[in-house]
Amino acid sequence: MNANYLLIVLLILASPVHADEWSLDGVDDSMIVRGDVQTAAGTNGLSLVFNGQSLVELEKSASLSDDAFTFSLWFNPYDLVGGQQVLVGKNRYSRNERQWTLTIEPDGKVKAYLRQRGWSTIACDTPIIAGRWHLATLVVEPTQGSLYLNGKLVGTVDLQTPIAATPAPITLGGIWDKESVRQAFRGALDECSYESRALSGDEIATAYRPVLTKHRLPDFAKRLPLWDETQVLPKAADLPSVRGADFRVLKRQRPDIDGCNWTLGVGLAWHKDKLYASYGFNKGSENTFDILFTLSGRWLGASPQTPGIFLGMAMVFNDG
Repeated sequence: MNANYLLIVLLILASPVHADEWSLDGVDDSMIVRGDVQTAAGTNGLSLVFNGQSLVELEKSASLSDDAFTFSLWFNPYDLVGGQQVLVGKNRYSRNERQWTLTIEPDGKVKAYLRQRGWSTIACDTPIIAGRWHLATLVVEPTQGSLYLNGKLVGTVDLQTPIAATPAPITLGGIWDKESVRQAFRGALDECSYESRALSGDEIATAYRPVLTKHRLPDFAKRLPLWDETQVLPKAADLPSVRGADFRVLKRQRPDIDGCNWTLGVGLAWHKDKLYASYGFNKGSENTFDILFTLSGRWLGASPQTPGIFLGMAMVFNDG
């Protein structure tokens, strides 16, 4: 037997494998609760219910940063169109601590994010059902990440390097960053586990058992539609020109001067018969707390008869 191969085998056998499990039957000393969580019927006993404004931080989980690991979590989503929702993650964006995340995306499907130089992702085309239980399993190895849903492999991604360890804790139902809940989840979570080895596909498939228990979905406030879905939108080439339109550049892209790569949005508002503009821009590559907002009393010189519009950023005026 090759001596180097034998050494690798001996090192693997000598490496301790540890496993952590959280039943999520209720709040206990292994958790820090941010916001309010309730209990409901789970996959086996009770589960924790998150209201879209809360999360649970797993105590002593910051050190769980092995090159190879498996994280499994039962989840029951209530809202599949509520924007990006974090099921579980190990990140603190404002401190540049990013490792991995399992999310429900705005299209209502599960996705995994694994940190390399940027985010490497694993998309899942399998639909999930609101009010029903699903099992998400993330398997990470030094050169590959794999995502399983209900015991079946749904996607993989190659990794160039092992995921770098950070002091960020593992959080359930959202990300805790700068004393606030981000990307909050609406639904129930149950029976999560972390194991410091990569489980095989056969092990994951064998461990899965369908759960038939359903949750009654809460009545969410009706969202305000941005457009009338019964109307056919014309193509850009067919749009009529607006007479008297005046175009102003609010923020030129100048990363060589301000280090900012892209603009997030612009807000326009009337105040004392003047039209003001504000804009936000980011030095990073995602929506994080390093967004810079600018409003320097920027009056566009429009007349009060010009229709006012809002394009995605709020402004508050204080007249003292």
